[in-house]
Amino acid sequence: MNEPENRGWMIVLAAVSPAILWVPLMLAIPPSEQNFPLNDDALFSRTALVFARGDSFDYFNWASMPMFGQILWASPFVWIFGPTQFSLRLATMTLACLGLAAFADLLRRECGWSRGRTALATACLGLNPCFFLLATTFHTDVPALAFALIALALYARGCWLAGALVAVLAITTRQNAVAAPLAMAWLMLRQPRRGGLLPWLAVLVPVGIGAVVHVVFQARTDIWRVGPQPATLLTVPVLSFIAVHLLGLAALPLLTWPGRREWPALGMALVAMLGFAWVVSVASGRSGGVFPYLGNWITPFGSFDENSIQPGTRPLMAGWNVRLVLTLVGCLCGAILLTRLVAWRREGTPGSLLAALTLFHLPFLAIAPAVYDRYFLVLLPGTLALCASEDRHPGWGVPALVVSGLLSLGLAHDLLAWNRAVWRLGQRAVASGIAPEFIEGGFTWNGWHAPAAARDKTPRPPAGLALPFTRRFFPTVVGRYAISFSSLPGTRVLDRESYRLWMIPGEQQMVFLEAEP
Repeated sequence: MNEPENRGWMIVLAAVSPAILWVPLMLAIPPSEQNFPLNDDALFSRTALVFARGDSFDYFNWASMPMFGQILWASPFVWIFGPTQFSLRLATMTLACLGLAAFADLLRRECGWSRGRTALATACLGLNPCFFLLATTFHTDVPALAFALIALALYARGCWLAGALVAVLAITTRQNAVAAPLAMAWLMLRQPRRGGLLPWLAVLVPVGIGAVVHVVFQARTDIWRVGPQPATLLTVPVLSFIAVHLLGLAALPLLTWPGRREWPALGMALVAMLGFAWVVSVASGRSGGVFPYLGNWITPFGSFDENSIQPGTRPLMAGWNVRLVLTLVGCLCGAILLTRLVAWRREGTPGSLLAALTLFHLPFLAIAPAVYDRYFLVLLPGTLALCASEDRHPGWGVPALVVSGLLSLGLAHDLLAWNRAVWRLGQRAVASGIAPEFIEGGFTWNGWHAPAAARDKTPRPPAGLALPFTRRFFPTVVGRYAISFSSLPGTRVLDRESYRLWMIPGEQQMVFLEAEP
């Protein structure tokens, strides 16, 4: 590759791009004011903090993945920086940057891309809203993916023992990370490499350890045991459309306009994408049938799920018109992505580790009992590698990347801002003598203060201001009080906490309510 050697700094900046983007976030909401969990962290971080202080594992009836490798990684951060939520987030962010460095190394070593294209693809992954948001939490998604990428990069460099160790950390964090050693095994079968028995032991032993850990984990009584749900003839095409749509939007900075010979294929792919979008719009009522389709981390209200797990009416960030535009843009991006995939297969491009990693993750998505937007994150490295293989550079690449970064920053800030308001109200209420279990504070507050999630997750009868979700999973919540986005009928406001969002101009207020007798 004939390119200036001094472009290596571009790859370094791309690998640490989430950490760079994290700086203004930390200035706006200092780490000292972030000692509260986010979403599933309410129970995940409790497991990590209990382990870090020397006690045994306790999953509090919530986790459906082992989390062992992630907690081992995070424990030194807790010991050094203290038992806080920010220490756990710092562990995730650090691992995310290492995973991005491994991704860049795979693009250079396995795919042979130039430094410029490698840097653009790496930053595209690091600044993707879903990746960045999850990197600021203690969820398992980014750590498992980062471990998988690091393991593959070590395998590719012939560091078999180190690769096997990291692969074990990946699989014992999240079971679907077994795709990493399987991807290496598949490539070794297609392209035999020297090294004797060691390479095969390095990829097969982590698979065996992962299987044993999964069996032991499933035998525990303090987990949320989830069985596979076989895909149906309807779910496969719908989920395929949603995956292509989401991945197309995520890969926008790398997508190039097809050449004239590919225009007919692009036209057919675009018609198919628009047709599926119409079908989903008719069959789905979750977001009005337009993007975002699945919700969870990217919703019309910003980051984190909608209004079923936090009292009140949450301010709407993206109205119908915005979501319709995103739907149409996603259909076009998905169509371009499909034409690139067809061209890739027609050209007979040899398989890479990133392509294999994507393929081995697909069966896990097909049998998942529930699918959310963040579950498709594991397909993004392979998708970006496919797009980065184009020799042409899209003129909109850097501007689209900037927009993606700003969107990531705004969503992450707003998630922290309103959760900080929730925690301030709740802590003032507790300081005044109100017990935490008397407060319906939303999923995160309830999960942190409840003894554990309910094992029998059947709906309970109404209890004060407690939400149906709360009555099902945290029946100990009395619900005499509530922390809400807005006033509720039959309540009176006892306290208020102002907060500002970056994605929605103007000041907002979180209110602390008491149910009237």
